[in-house]
Amino acid sequence: MSPTSKPDHPPVAFLVPEGFYDLPISESPEQLMALAEDMVRELYSEGDESLWEPAAAHYAAMGQLMTATGFEYAGLGLFGTAEDDPDSGNRSVAQCSLTIAVHENDQPNAKMAAEGLYRLHREDPFNDVRWMDLPCGPAVVCCTLRGYRIPEDIRERVAAQGEQLPDDGEMQMGQVQVHVPFAGAPFTLVITLDTGAMGYWNEFCNMVIAILNSITFTPEDYEAIEAEAEAAEEAQAQVPAQPQPQPAQPTEVRQQC
Repeated sequence: MSPTSKPDHPPVAFLVPEGFYDLPISESPEQLMALAEDMVRELYSEGDESLWEPAAAHYAAMGQLMTATGFEYAGLGLFGTAEDDPDSGNRSVAQCSLTIAVHENDQPNAKMAAEGLYRLHREDPFNDVRWMDLPCGPAVVCCTLRGYRIPEDIRERVAAQGEQLPDDGEMQMGQVQVHVPFAGAPFTLVITLDTGAMGYWNEFCNMVIAILNSITFTPEDYEAIEAEAEAAEEAQAQVPAQPQPQPAQPTEVRQQC
């Protein structure tokens, strides 16, 4: 994964688990399209130009919006479940989305910023808000679970394709959002993971924890982080492929912004 750089905030580095397809983020339209084309060829490796061309245009447009919104990173996570059997054509994956952004605040003291965020998010009765002390400093974790009513016409179309939906027509979505104030600077790193695969909620939460424990605001640590990521990639490459990979295997790759 190639690093990104935003000049309006101090440097920060973190590790993203393997299994995420990087969505295109770039202020250059040419680079945005090139990233989108690479992404769809990796995501739809068995496709062809008739699929790749419209898919690249779709993800490039999505990337343009995410870039304008201020995302540092965005990824689509697809993880094979125990029921996944490519040989028989019975595919089963657990899906999630991951976004990472930096927001400016008015408090350069990380502990005081975290205390304010903790009080703010505790006001929402639907938020499960927790304090975490990370290697890089304090953080505020917010977990929410919400139900969405699936429209009748969509339910009929999905049923016609042989897919199963909940009997009550409601889909549950879980979100983990973590606010990590910068050390000594008025900025906050915001990491958000969303998923509808609630059967793998614990695995996805473990992935977020792995990302949090990798965060550093110290530029001197970048070399060590990259060396650790490369060693993990080499070790993973030597492990025989499993026919039924489990979700949320935290092999790490590097990301810096």
